[in-house]
Amino acid sequence: MKGRHLAGDSGKASTSESISEVRTKQVARTPTDEEIRLRAYEIYLQRGGIHGFDEDDWLGAERELSDGNH
Repeated sequence: MKGRHLAGDSGKASTSESISEVRTKQVARTPTDEEIRLRAYEIYLQRGGIHGFDEDDWLGAERELSDGNH
């Protein structure tokens, strides 16, 4: 009986570790410059191609991609 109990515990531990590892990877995800550049360009086009907001577009794209909202 003790052996079955230990096996159950180790299964739970590995499951919780897997979930923790997945969450860490999701939180630690940093978008590449290319991903940010492409998203910033999409934002620029959605705004009608109006110049002068490149920094706002870049920061918005970076924020979206880091949060996983895109």
